[in-house]
Order: sequence, then structure tokens, then C-alpha cells
Amino acid sequence: MSQIESECQEIRDHLHASKTEATSVMLQEEIGDLLHAAFSLCVFCGFSPSDTLDKTLLKFERRLNAVKQLANEQGLTHLNGHSFDELMHFWATAKQRVG
Repeated sequence: MSQIESECQEIRDHLHASKTEATSVMLQEEIGDLLHAAFSLCVFCGFSPSDTLDKTLLKFERRLNAVKQLANEQGLTHLNGHSFDELMHFWATAKQRVG
């Protein structure tokens, strides 16, 4: 967990740094390091990283489809132009709806 926390801090640092091509490359590398640390945690816990990722993608797809359904129910054809808070409200509602 300390490795994951360390990688998250390094990502935060790069997110707040000046936006250059070099910092962008470094940010992507740190995100990759975070993914590696998360997959290592899966192995440590006795989970298959591949199965864990598959389950996560299925959960994300269910929630994304629920967001699309919520938007459709409100007569929206897309969510472009909505604020971050509005999008997070859609996501939270979808999460409640489908788990």
C-alpha cells in the first residue's frame, strides 16, 4: 500500500507541474508505475490481475451504460458541456442504480 500511496503522490506532483512534453511523459510513466503497483497488490492478495481488470471493466461498462440511460431519460443525447459536478452526479446516480 505504501508503494501505491507513493505513486499517487508522484502523480499528484506531475499533475501540478508545468505542462510540458517532458512532464507529460513523466506523468504517463508514473501512472504506469501505479498500475504496476496495483497489479502487484492483486498478486499479493491472491487475485489474478487479468481477472481483476476484467471485472473492473465490466463494472465500469455497467455504470457507463447506466449514465447513458439516465441522460436518455432526461432527454439528453450527450453529456458534452456539462460541468464536472453534473457529470459526477450522473455517475453517483448510476452507481446507486447498478452498483
